[in-house]
Amino acid sequence: MANGKDPCAGGLSSACFKAHPGWAKMAFAYRLLCALAPPGITRRLQKYLLKAIFGPGVMFPPGWMPPPGITFPPGYTFPPGWMPGDPLPSGYGWPPGFAMPTGWQPGDPVPWDLILPEGYELPPGWTWGDPLPEGWTWPPGFVFPPGWEGGVPPIYVPPWEPGPINTGGGGAPAAEPVEVTIVASAGGGVLKSQGNNWADAVAGSVWVYIYLDQGSENQGMTAEWSSSKWFVWRSFLYFDLSSIPAGSTVNSVVVGVTGSEENESEVCIQKGTQSSPLVSTDWPGFEGALFGNLTWAVAVGEVLNTNIFTLNAAGIAYIESVVNSTAKLCLREYTKDYPNIDPGESAHFWNGIVFTEHPTVAKRPYITINYQ
Repeated sequence: MANGKDPCAGGLSSACFKAHPGWAKMAFAYRLLCALAPPGITRRLQKYLLKAIFGPGVMFPPGWMPPPGITFPPGYTFPPGWMPGDPLPSGYGWPPGFAMPTGWQPGDPVPWDLILPEGYELPPGWTWGDPLPEGWTWPPGFVFPPGWEGGVPPIYVPPWEPGPINTGGGGAPAAEPVEVTIVASAGGGVLKSQGNNWADAVAGSVWVYIYLDQGSENQGMTAEWSSSKWFVWRSFLYFDLSSIPAGSTVNSVVVGVTGSEENESEVCIQKGTQSSPLVSTDWPGFEGALFGNLTWAVAVGEVLNTNIFTLNAAGIAYIESVVNSTAKLCLREYTKDYPNIDPGESAHFWNGIVFTEHPTVAKRPYITINYQ
């Protein structure tokens, strides 16, 4: 602090905190404020501090910040052409013994109010309240800030500068979006319903069979008549979303499913309500609006032709409701099963599906979620 020098000019290092703990803490707090608060706010704080210190309407030359202790008559304006270093205009006063540091220029840190001789140190055992040591001087009317501790000068406030208008509102900046791709969990499967008529088959009221741990199924989403009976097939998937923090906002969702062998109609996707693990009584294990539908495609050789569902608003809302938990999805044949339309005798609408048990990782179902 001797002659107004910054005790931590070399940075807020461990040595600075050890030598000047109170000052370093205050400097760190101010720098943290400047880092977290928008620039427009910190500049306005400095502007209003100046208004509280100096008389109303006082004007300063551009880029100049007067040293502490100088007084200004209310409403004072510098004479045209006056520059820092010229004689003080009428109405200014300097604290007794005040001296600007050698080489100080407008815009440099403002010297401290308390002026010490070069290299001066407090006498051993001296505490605040004792008589001032020899060589100390105080500006007229000097008062320590509330809560100020001995040996800690007031923190430096850089000169206020006009900044852009803050139109973004307060609060912390929004988190950057994150995108994650998750392969379907094991345990997905197909439920197959059979009936002597279409109504019994689509209702699952007569006989339901379950296919689990299948690498692929040629009739994953199907409506058909065969051998004087009607059949409906539905597929169910699970996705573990425990890696996504609870309360996250979901921006977009894509579900990819590879088709296997058969592709004879359209397929739709919606929320699943099936048990975990899947059981035969989960035949009606779906609810709510559709998340999307598409014309089914199958893999051809090494080309997967993965079916991509870009979930709509209802699908995004559902996925957001189950982040940090498990998402359940149901896939159904869209042209007959979903609208409950009898396919008629001798007709079949088959669509094959690949599950996560398939040995080729690239063919397994996945979900890609963009969230923040």
